[in-house]
Amino acid sequence: MKKSKGQHFHIRRATEKDIEQIGELWKELMDFHAKRDIYFQRGKEGHVYWKKRILEAIEKKSTNLVLVAENSNQIVGYIYAYIAEFLPVFDRMLFGFIVDISVTDKCRKSGIGRELVLKTLNWFKQRHIKRIEVVVSVKNEISTKFWRKVGFNEFKEILFTEIKD
Repeated sequence: MKKSKGQHFHIRRATEKDIEQIGELWKELMDFHAKRDIYFQRGKEGHVYWKKRILEAIEKKSTNLVLVAENSNQIVGYIYAYIAEFLPVFDRMLFGFIVDISVTDKCRKSGIGRELVLKTLNWFKQRHIKRIEVVVSVKNEISTKFWRKVGFNEFKEILFTEIKD
């Protein structure tokens, strides 16, 4: 059990029994994002789809990783990552992709997010994956700052437009 800023937490692989709590954390994360960008407004059944996707990731242990951080039997954070393949036009074929990380509001800035990322990077390292990517919303300055703090740098910028009727 790790302690950071008065908080005890334990990080472990997620199991099927964690799905409901992970789903609640995902809703909290999406609501946090939606305050910054309406694009992240979650669909009515979005959490149902997300829980199904997480369950599938938990079952594919060789290429997917879902970790949870627990504090007093409550899940206060999670991270979801997987091993992906580049198109065969590139020299390097495999890379790691971090899909999501979420730490409940009351536990942020306690070291949980950092520890989840470090354990995930170690998981990739054990599998000889050297390049790790994460997509960050530019309107979420808190997240962008966090990822830079744990060693991630800019790689590419994704632009968009919306076609009006």
